[in-house]
Parts: sequence; structure tokens; C-alpha cells
Amino acid sequence: MTVQSPSTTTHSEIVSTSEDVSKIVRAAGDQRTSVCIVGGATSLDYGLLREIPGFRVVTTGLSRVLDYAARDMTITVEAGLPLQTLTEVLLEQNQWLPLDVPHPERATLGGIVACDWSGAFESGYGTIRDMVIGISAIDGRGIRFSAGGRVVKNVAGYDFCKLLTGSLGTLGIVTQLTLKVQPLPSTRLLCAVGIEHLDQAEMCLEQMVQTLQQPAVLEILSGTRWTNREWMPVEYRGAPHAIVIGLCGSLQDVEGQQRSISGHLDTVGLKSREIIGSLESSALRDLAGGSAGADGEMVLMISVRPSKVVDVLKAFENDGVLASSSRPSIQVHAASGCLFAVYDTSPADAGWLVHTVHPFVRQMNGWAHIVSGGPPDRTLASVWGPSPEAIRVMESVKRAFDPSGILNPGKFLYRSM
Repeated sequence: MTVQSPSTTTHSEIVSTSEDVSKIVRAAGDQRTSVCIVGGATSLDYGLLREIPGFRVVTTGLSRVLDYAARDMTITVEAGLPLQTLTEVLLEQNQWLPLDVPHPERATLGGIVACDWSGAFESGYGTIRDMVIGISAIDGRGIRFSAGGRVVKNVAGYDFCKLLTGSLGTLGIVTQLTLKVQPLPSTRLLCAVGIEHLDQAEMCLEQMVQTLQQPAVLEILSGTRWTNREWMPVEYRGAPHAIVIGLCGSLQDVEGQQRSISGHLDTVGLKSREIIGSLESSALRDLAGGSAGADGEMVLMISVRPSKVVDVLKAFENDGVLASSSRPSIQVHAASGCLFAVYDTSPADAGWLVHTVHPFVRQMNGWAHIVSGGPPDRTLASVWGPSPEAIRVMESVKRAFDPSGILNPGKFLYRSM
């Protein structure tokens, strides 16, 4: 592979080997220019938007399945493999990776790790951080490094798997992943509970804690944009809020979970209604795409303790701290406390985010940031909020992996790189 100079523009290279990636990074270091990492291009506006001339590394050429140990339920793949392709491979062995992310036909596994996407199934199966057991990447000097391995109990070395998850490509370019997969459940069931008042949602969540087994899906949906969907049971359409509960397992397990959940909901006067029992249902596709904003929309992500999600939802009500002229539709992964608020339009300026949203969320010991869209004057403060207490440690780690600061510069919350 011959690496061309980007001059003063962005020069794209579709890489097909980790050696290709190393050559580009080394060339960028020699020329003191930036390296932008692109996978399926589904989350390009995640974080700060800074168009800096340099190299653009497109990882879609890294799309091979390197090893699949179906009996051990592990698979090693290159980072440019789309999630949908992986799903099709795993289905042949009646297995799956319990992730649901926007645009799975394009979203690459490396990009999913870099952005820390997980989806509705994290209630029962955990997040992508829990599924990555081995990783290889190229650092800011063009040097390859690895951690973990192809055995679930391999704990040798530093936990680079978790360190690189959510780093937005600023510490290294992920080239290879080993993932822990799951048996495909034989029975899958989705139920909905219509909610008139958020206090009912809180009672419902308290009851879910008392069930014998955590539901595979536990989502709170707020706004008629959600409750008017065609898959929502008729009696709940147009309700202010709804809770969607997903159950996975054997037929006997799912029937037992359903009876347990129904009993707990009866105690607070709520009734669940079955939606559909398929992982290919339109309901799950909608839930997977709920965190992806369309053109002109803004998606705000808020992470708090699960016990605080209802308090955050109340803040979006008419007289709440986060109330605005544009009422968002909201999706909450209730088990993890991760909330996505989708606004039809972006605010005209960043002041509301800087002076209202971020201070309120920090008061809740949480974190907020813009996933996509946002005001035209996006700044570090408006996208990420005030610097965390650990910022100096984070910047020190950044310098260790990327001494010249060439990997996705300005993308993350580092103040100086």
C-alpha cells in the first residue's frame, strides 16, 4: 500500500490490513497531520465536529471473520465487519450478539465499540463492554497492541478492551475484536405497559427489581411519537408514556417470567399487553433506531443512576427544569440509566445546554452529551459539559497512546488534544 500525502485536504484510504493502518498513522505522524477514523459512517457527528485536513482511515475493508469457536461461544472478527453480517454468521450456529444499534447493516463492530453503543438488550445481557474479551488496535505511533484473547477467562494484561470502549477512536484504531456471544433464545416476547403518570413508571420499575429474573429488555418511552407507533397495543396508543418489557429464554422460562411480571404489575394496578414475539419485529427495529436522529434533529444522551431516571424524565415535563419549547421524544434504557432525548429541531444556540442541561445532570451525579445534531455553535462545553475531575488522568492516558494527538483530534472531551 502506497500512502499519499493529504496536502491541505482530507485523503481517504480504505484499509484492508492492520499493516495498512500502521503505515497511514506513521505517515500522518511524520507529516504532523490528523487521522480521522471512519467505519460505517453512522455516527460521524458523535462528539465535537471538527473538519481537520489529513488522512481518513476507512475501516470497511477490515471485514473478515478470523475465527469462530461456536462451542466456546466466541468469535474473532476484524473491526470493519458490519453488525448485520455478524448476526447472519452467528444465526447459522443458533447464536447471537445481543446488541441492537441504529443502521446495523452499516454500523461496524469497531465503531460500535468506539462509540460504546449497546441498545435495549443491555438490561438482560449487559453492554458491549461486557462482550469484548479481546482487542487489537493501532496507537498514535503506528504500533499495534493487543489485550485479552479468545478465551472468556483470559485476564492477562491491562484491560484495554474497556479502556478503548467509548474512546471515540482517540486512543487507537481498533482493527480486531474477540467477542463473547450467546445462545439464541428459543422464545422471545415483548410486552407493553401504558403509563399515564411518571409516578406509575417508578412503581413499575420498583416491581421489576423484585422479579426473579431481570427482563432482557426494560425500556421507558415518553412522548406520543413513541406511543402512537403501529405496534403499540391499541389501548395504550397516545398515552404520555409506556414501558416495554422484553423476555428471552426457553418457552417455560418466558412463561414463568411473564406470570411473575404480571403479578408484580397487578399489585400497582398496571396491566401489560403482549406486542409481538420476534427479534425481527418492527418494535425492536424502532427501539434500536431510537437513539439515531434524522436530519435536523438533535439527540441528547443523559446517563444517571437507574434510580434517578424517573426524576430526569420529570425534569422534561411542562414545569420541569429541562422543559423547553421543543418537547423531545425520549427513550430510556431503564436498567442502565441511559436516556436518549430526540428533539425535532436543534436549539439556536448552545446556552441552554451549557447553563441548564449540564448543570442539572451533574447535580444528579450524571453525565450528558450530544450524540448528533445540536446548535451550529457547538463547543466543548455544550457537547460534553464541564470537564470531569479525572480530565488530567484522561489527558495523560491520551498522551501515552497518542503522543502527537493525531487520532481524531478534537473529537472527545480533552481540553488540549
